Amino acid sequence: MGKIKVLYIHEVSRIGGGETWFLNFIDGLQNPDIEPILLCPEGPFAEAARSKGVEVIPYKFRFYDISSHRLLKYLLFGFFRVWDSFAIGRIIKRYNINLVHTVNTNGHVIGSLIRTFYSKKVVWHIHHDHQKILYRFFKPDYMVFVAQFRIKKLQSLRLENKRKYSVLYNGIDTSLYEKINTFEKQPLNVSRRMIRLRRIGYVGRLLPEKGLETFLTAASLIIKKYPDIKFNIYGEEIYDEVLKGQYTAFLKQKISELGLDDAVRLCGFVFPQTEIFSSINIFVIPSYMESCPMVILESWA
Repeated sequence: MGKIKVLYIHEVSRIGGGETWFLNFIDGLQNPDIEPILLCPEGPFAEAARSKGVEVIPYKFRFYDISSHRLLKYLLFGFFRVWDSFAIGRIIKRYNINLVHTVNTNGHVIGSLIRTFYSKKVVWHIHHDHQKILYRFFKPDYMVFVAQFRIKKLQSLRLENKRKYSVLYNGIDTSLYEKINTFEKQPLNVSRRMIRLRRIGYVGRLLPEKGLETFLTAASLIIKKYPDIKFNIYGEEIYDEVLKGQYTAFLKQKISELGLDDAVRLCGFVFPQTEIFSSINIFVIPSYMESCPMVILESWA
C-alpha cells in the first residue's frame, strides 16, 4: 500500500491563522505514510509550504465582488464553486488523492461537491462560524471543530447525531516566543500604568468581521485621556484582487473621520508574526467570528 495523499485546499495566498495551523501541522507530522499536498494561490503561504518540503499545486480561485447585488452574489458563488469543484476534481484524479481537507466556507462547499462528483473522502476543519445553510445542505465525511461551542450550531439544526465530528483545539510551539518576551511578567494594572504604555496592536486579516471599527472607536476614546498611545494594525485584506483595497480605503477614511491619523498606523502584512508581539504592549482582537484563533495563542505566548 502506498502513501495516503491528503489534499489541503486553501483559497488565500497570505498567511493567517488557518495557514499558520497548516505550517505547524507540517512541522509536527511524524507519519511517513501521509503525504500532504497543498492547493492554493501563489504567494507567501505557498512559499512557506514549499520551504517545508510540501508539494504545492498553484490554483487561483474565482471570487465575486462583494459589492454585487445580494442575489447576484449567491448566483456567482454557486457558479464559481461548481467550476472550482470540477477543476480541482481533475487535479485529484491526476494526483490520485485519497483525502480532501478544507478550512473555510468556499473550501467546504467545494469539498462537498468533490465528495458528490468524485466519491472522495472529505474532512471539514471548522475554524470559524458558518451560516446554517452550509451545515444543512452540504455534508462532509468528517468534521473537526477547534472549539466545543461551535457544535451548538449542529445541535440547533438537529444534525448532531447525523454528522461525524470531534473537537481538536489549536496549539502552537511556545518555544518560538521565549526569546522575545521583553515585558514584565507581573500583572498589569492598566489604570495606574496606562501612561507608561506606548503601543496597542491588532494582528489579523482586514475584514469587517474582525471588528476593526470597534478597535478604532475604542482608540478614539483612549487617546482623549492618553494622547501618547499609538495603535498598530497589522494585516491585509484577504482577497486583494477582488476587494481591490476597498476595505483598506474604508479603514483609512474611518481613521481620518475619528481624528486618528497621528495615532493609528496600518502596518500591512508582516511575517513571521513573532516580532510583532515584541513591539506592542497590549494585543487586542475585537473579532466577531473567531473560535480558537491562533493569534490569541501566539499573543499569550
